Amino acid sequence: MDGEKILESFFEAINTDPIIDAGHIALFMALYRKWTNAGRSDSIAIDRFDIMYLSKIGSTTTYFRKIQDLNEKGYIVYLPSQKKGKPSRVRMG
Repeated sequence: MDGEKILESFFEAINTDPIIDAGHIALFMALYRKWTNAGRSDSIAIDRFDIMYLSKIGSTTTYFRKIQDLNEKGYIVYLPSQKKGKPSRVRMG
């Protein structure tokens, strides 16, 4: 899926999704930026601290809650790492 369609479908879907707030949107946009900078590949490796900084999320608990919400709602596919030192991955769209 191309980037414009991902953004369009995300913003269309969140109009009627009462759970999505500004933090979710900021997190989604930080992930989108990383995905775009990575050449819009199938999945991207993410660094939690980097994504938290970009999305202005200051709490690890909030970050994990928001990324799980986005994953459960199908806005992203979050593939958490099972090994320390190995980055988690995200698929957009």
